[in-house]
Amino acid sequence: MAEKVHILFGAGGTGGHLYPALSVADELKKINPDIRITFAGRADKIEARVVPQYGYEFITMDIQPPILKANLNTFLFPVKMVRAIRKIRSFIKSEKVNMVVCAGAYISIPPGVASKLSGAKLALMESNLNPGKAVKYLANRADLIFTAFEGTLDYFNYKIHHKINHLGNPVRETFNNSVDIAESQKRFNLNPEKRTLLIFGGSLGAESINRAVLNNLDQLRSLGINIIWQTGNSLITNSEDYPNVQVMKYIDDMASAFAVSDLIISRSGATTVAELTITGKASILVPLPTSSTGEQEKNARLMEEKGASIVIHDKEISNRLFHVVKDVIFDFEKLGKMAENARILGKPKAGEEIASIIYKLVQK
Repeated sequence: MAEKVHILFGAGGTGGHLYPALSVADELKKINPDIRITFAGRADKIEARVVPQYGYEFITMDIQPPILKANLNTFLFPVKMVRAIRKIRSFIKSEKVNMVVCAGAYISIPPGVASKLSGAKLALMESNLNPGKAVKYLANRADLIFTAFEGTLDYFNYKIHHKINHLGNPVRETFNNSVDIAESQKRFNLNPEKRTLLIFGGSLGAESINRAVLNNLDQLRSLGINIIWQTGNSLITNSEDYPNVQVMKYIDDMASAFAVSDLIISRSGATTVAELTITGKASILVPLPTSSTGEQEKNARLMEEKGASIVIHDKEISNRLFHVVKDVIFDFEKLGKMAENARILGKPKAGEEIASIIYKLVQK
């Protein structure tokens, strides 16, 4: 009797790294319901809460991101990293892991290194145009590399180009499913006769976007549009203060929020960009200025170059936000063209295609 296939995912830290990996895991389960899937991550990050909700096993690693400023944590980083590698290596061997899939960031390092020390196959998923340090570090060790953007190929040594598959960034299954628009409009308490603006800053919110929205809220409301505003953990106003603005700390059904929206204001993380393209939504992107390799700026600029988005930087958002929204949201031709350009960039079968290639490699 053949042993059950076991795949370990190293993914987490943020939703942008976690959700694409979960999408691929779900597709692998469709290929083979008996496949065993485990996720490795931190006990204090989003993966510890979300992974069990998806029904997958979860093991913890006591690691932290590298810190440039010299302090005790700077010296603890390599110690914790080595311990995490040893722990994952032991898990791979004892639990007969066939393949490791890493979705970027420092959380990928222990599973990625441990995979090669243990003889397991390794696949990498890079969601951004500009690959992160962890993916670059593991690239030579990898058997497969999946990229969301075609231009990412240029960031890798030509000697490993044969490993690279440009298939797009997987999104949560709900974004590929049809949404009942009328029901979703009722749920968000929207006037179906009005244009709808969705504002969010990622799973944790974005203080600069929130402040800019608050500074411009009276003007935005004067446009007579529906506004859905996800503030994240930094909830800075009450919905009672603005009756026609739906203020939420967190939106559980983001796919429905996208579906009912005509224009979206957000950061430009890779997962958000993928969701914008899958759903074909016009957007105003505000790149996170502190992203480690400038990946959000590059993601946003690519979307702007393709005519799918307008880019506003953090330092200018308060001054430009209202005017850009006003210029776009009532220009049906421009809005429609931006939406169509976004949709052209979408890769709705990314998760399915990545899972298929991974499973074929595991079977060899």
